[in-house]
Amino acid sequence: MARPKFSIVIALAPWRDAEILPYIERQDFPKGEYEIIIKKGTNVPTNRNAGIKDAKGEIILFLDDDAVIEPDFLKKVDKFFSDYPEVSVLGGPQLTPSSDKFFAKLSGYALADPFASPGLNKRYKKTKLSLNADSSYITGALMIVRREVFEKLRFDPKIYPADDVTFVDTAKKLGFKVAASPDIYIYHRRRADLRGLVEQIYGYGKARPKLGLSGIKSVLFWVPTLFLTYLVLLVPLMFLSLWFVVPLIAYISLSLIFSLYEAAKNRDILSFFILPLIFLMVHLSYGVGFLIGVLKR
Repeated sequence: MARPKFSIVIALAPWRDAEILPYIERQDFPKGEYEIIIKKGTNVPTNRNAGIKDAKGEIILFLDDDAVIEPDFLKKVDKFFSDYPEVSVLGGPQLTPSSDKFFAKLSGYALADPFASPGLNKRYKKTKLSLNADSSYITGALMIVRREVFEKLRFDPKIYPADDVTFVDTAKKLGFKVAASPDIYIYHRRRADLRGLVEQIYGYGKARPKLGLSGIKSVLFWVPTLFLTYLVLLVPLMFLSLWFVVPLIAYISLSLIFSLYEAAKNRDILSFFILPLIFLMVHLSYGVGFLIGVLKR
């Protein structure tokens, strides 16, 4: 039997179902040219590594179990690698489904906004094609990798959920070409309530320091923690000088400006009144998680 062109690996927690399977089965692509590998376990990177071991395809796709893909998804992937044979790692954005409820849609607006997620918002919206991408574009929810990369690299089970970050950046350091395409995307449900969003962002912040110095060298990752510290100290600082309230005024102003921008862009006026709270929760939860991650190191 001929080897399949693609191996689709789905890392699945034991208590979850692979909701993506019906969308894979509907692909407008020859059935014999792709295989589906499901690996269950409590550690996502371990599941991914187990899937790599069993994969027969020359190109391995990692997709989240609850993602939604359109029928021409594999056709687009196939065409991309045909057009750009030099690319070894490919990713694209995870977009918010139109079927998401109100708060989930607002979470999607925030994640795609440069004020809430500076530098990383490219993961959640369509941008221009980049043939020199890095982990700021790509997540483990949608990552496509040529087999040759796994001769030198695997996912690190110790640093989840930051294993996808270090995988992409290490692949790039090893000389593999990394790309991100707006045509290669998935739909991925957002957290349905504020608690879920806070837990998600807190986890991202806590995982970042696990990457060592490379994970915390950018000042952007420190800003939420510095802002958190500023808020805690603001009242005593105001006794020294009222000028210390200026950064808070600047923050509120930026929050309102970006909330208005997202409300107008998405034609959702009500979001203007709620997005400032979501922006604040994103920044504070990341700041707390990052601080705890740093202290644990």
